[in-house]
Amino acid sequence: ITQYLFERGMITEPNHLIIETPRTVKILETSTKTKEHQNTNGKRYLFIRLKMIHQYYLAECQRRGIESIGETTLRNYFKSRDMYYIGAMKSRRFGTASSSCFVFDYDYMSHEDNSIVFLEKLAEPMPFEDTPPTQEQIDNNEIAF
Repeated sequence: ITQYLFERGMITEPNHLIIETPRTVKILETSTKTKEHQNTNGKRYLFIRLKMIHQYYLAECQRRGIESIGETTLRNYFKSRDMYYIGAMKSRRFGTASSSCFVFDYDYMSHEDNSIVFLEKLAEPMPFEDTPPTQEQIDNNEIAF
């Protein structure tokens, strides 16, 4: 759903997420103590504002009529994914605002072998139809596949 929200422009970079290659990030160990995490491999990291994105996620789940996952459950799920979860940050700038966020190894998440999420603008936007083509459009070759 996050992928869909990004592709539809409902969540955007840099307001809701940022993908960049920092040398270090300050990760929360406890609510008051941080540790410096070194990005020794020069990987791209994904910084997401869960509180902001979760609101859009809930609305989309409701629109689709599917059960949503609570924010606390999502946090616990992230923490159990040590292959790509880096940690939480107390504060990070997103556009004109500062917010807490979660940090992930985006290179791992977007790798074709994992295909967890791909949140980058393509050079040419892919056309997207809200409704499937009619049989007449298909028969008349009006739709490119």
